[in-house]
Amino acid sequence: MVGALALGSSLLAEPMVPAERLQAMAREAKTVKQHAEVAKHSRLQAESLAAEAVKHEREAEKLSNSMGAMRHKWPAMAPKAIHQAKQAALEARRAARESYELADLHQRLAVEALATD
Repeated sequence: MVGALALGSSLLAEPMVPAERLQAMAREAKTVKQHAEVAKHSRLQAESLAAEAVKHEREAEKLSNSMGAMRHKWPAMAPKAIHQAKQAALEARRAARESYELADLHQRLAVEALATD
């Protein structure tokens, strides 16, 4: 458990790779090391996006709570900022899920490449 925590904290210290560069790395990955790098950076990106989604969800909740009882009676009258925060959270969750899927794919590709070496 301690090793996993140490590994997690060391991954968080890694600088984020820009999305365009990560896509290029994913296309060009052929070796175990390259696939592992793509998986690692994709997972870091996914964790960052998930944290961003939480931030947007909290903002939407805060805005919604400030409306009082009116939010239940007339939800369509909610300020545009609430809808924007909810949409931003939805998009961040979707992007995080895609990044997790990319990480899982490249992790499997790294294992398969390791098995064929």
